[in-house]
Amino acid sequence: MKKKYPTQGPGKELNPNGTSATPRAGTVAAQVLEALKAGRRLTASDAWSEHGTARLASVIHDLRCHGWPINSETVTVRCRDGRVAHVARYSMPGTGAQ
Repeated sequence: MKKKYPTQGPGKELNPNGTSATPRAGTVAAQVLEALKAGRRLTASDAWSEHGTARLASVIHDLRCHGWPINSETVTVRCRDGRVAHVARYSMPGTGAQ
C-alpha cells in the first residue's frame, strides 16, 4: 500500500516544521492543502462541493499530524430550513486568510 505522505522523492515540500510531509499529488489531502495555502478558508460544505469529500475534519487532522499549522474557528451558518448550525472553518496562518 502506498503512503499518503511519502517522506522522500521529487516534489516534496517541507512543512513549516522543516519535515517533508506533502500529501501525494492528486489526493483530497493535497487539494485541501493547496486551497489552504492559497488563502482559502474551508468548511465541510466547501470541501464537499469543491473536493468531493465529506471527511474534511479527518483530512485536517492528518495534515496537522504531519506538521501543517491549520487554524480552526467555529462559525454560525444558516441551514436550508432556516435553522442555524455551528461548523468549523479552517484556514492556514500567514496566507492572508482571516
